[in-house]
Amino acid sequence: MNLMSLLKALIYVVPILGGIILVFFLIIRSQNKTKDTIEAGMTQEQKDHLLQTKAVPAEGAKGGYLMEALVVELRNKGAKTFVRVMWHNTVIPNNFLGQLMMANVNVSTADAEAHHLQVGDYVQFWMNPEKQKWEIVF
Repeated sequence: MNLMSLLKALIYVVPILGGIILVFFLIIRSQNKTKDTIEAGMTQEQKDHLLQTKAVPAEGAKGGYLMEALVVELRNKGAKTFVRVMWHNTVIPNNFLGQLMMANVNVSTADAEAHHLQVGDYVQFWMNPEKQKWEIVF
């Protein structure tokens, strides 16, 4: 491969890589704005309640942690219900340790209705950071 063909290849590769990086940046920025908007809409009492909540190691084969989380959004999607929760990160050693975090979880619509799940409810939240799995425990 000579220098000219390498330069031609770079002409196509660089814009594609730049586009991919831009898309990731926009997605992350959008998620941060959503979290900030939701957190701004929470009462101080709700924030304090979550900040006082500690994660407890979950027993059994699943591992992970159990904690309380606040339901901040619900959307019925037929058989599943999309649930967005806010929780206090006391377990994942990253730049967000000690901060309120947002997680998206799907639950069955039957479970959501049976437990009268509503925005503003506190729920039992299970997470396993090693497996990057989250769920609401009814």
